Amino acid sequence: MQYVENGTVTSHTGIDVSKYQGKIDWEAVSKDGIEYAFIRLGIRGYESGKIVLDEFYESNMKGANSAGVKAGVYFFTQAVTVEEAKEEAEFVVQNLAGYDVACPVVFDVERIPGGKGRADQLTQEQRTDITVAFCDAIRAAGYTPMIYGNVVCFTRLLDMTRLNDYEKWYAFYDDYMYMPYDVSCWQYTEKGNVDGIPNNVDLNISFKMW
Repeated sequence: MQYVENGTVTSHTGIDVSKYQGKIDWEAVSKDGIEYAFIRLGIRGYESGKIVLDEFYESNMKGANSAGVKAGVYFFTQAVTVEEAKEEAEFVVQNLAGYDVACPVVFDVERIPGGKGRADQLTQEQRTDITVAFCDAIRAAGYTPMIYGNVVCFTRLLDMTRLNDYEKWYAFYDDYMYMPYDVSCWQYTEKGNVDGIPNNVDLNISFKMW
């Protein structure tokens, strides 16, 4: 997918990866035209509440940095208080040390399918407070915060009137994209194929580079 204005491609091609992509050949990824990658740094368990580092995070960051693929990271939240959101941000910042992080640090606010997540019962105000707390802590640490979500996240779970100061990454799997808010990045498929990655991978286009 590309975004073209007046015959010129103005979008940038990227991927997002986690342990589910397995061992990645980042040199091959770079040669296949991938400009940037959002790498899963970790998660908070949706039942246990425990914060866990993605087991491929370090190898993916090292591989992307060495291959010249610009890197950002994302964290899957299950915070239920502002204090837990700040704890998640602190964990993320600690694990960014030593890496070149050119792209945003992303807060993934999706709900767990089936209503099993510890954060599923949050009100819109509570979830928005949590999101603001994480993003502000990331910005205070010198990184660019971004919020990842689908149409449910951006229309029902969050109060978007309070989130204008943060970049958005929108998941919408189709051959077009509609979103009434400014979006920096669009995840348009979860079934992409990229050289150097053994499994399917999410593909994104961004409308800017950081």
